[in-house]
Amino acid sequence: MPYPPPPAQISARSYANLAELITLICDDAMGEFRHFYGPAMVAVRPFTVIADYHVKKTTMLGVTLADQMTAMINIQAVSEYAVEVHYPQKLEGIIEEIDGFLRVHMNGRNIRGERRSYAVTVEMSDPIYRALHSYAQSY
Repeated sequence: MPYPPPPAQISARSYANLAELITLICDDAMGEFRHFYGPAMVAVRPFTVIADYHVKKTTMLGVTLADQMTAMINIQAVSEYAVEVHYPQKLEGIIEEIDGFLRVHMNGRNIRGERRSYAVTVEMSDPIYRALHSYAQSY
């Protein structure tokens, strides 16, 4: 059964709070990653924020998005397909603030070495802005 493509943009009127937005983004992303990962651990790194096009920082928003995606992926992992070549499975994400919008881009690789991406643009709100600028770690 084919899944509809993710929306190009999530409006600030589509969500009531930060938790609901994270759920919207992750539910939508799982449409792209459903039945993609195999029966092995998926390494999910906290999503980093690109600032000034070179500095990557980990924020509470990036940690929360990665945590929610980890939980959803582990529920959906496909255990019945045969594994020919074993690659470490992973999911990484990048977050960027662009002119009042939040851009979330996720990249995944499964046990067969296949890659998939998901991207969404979200209209910025005060709770998102605060979560985006609450730094957990920088490097």
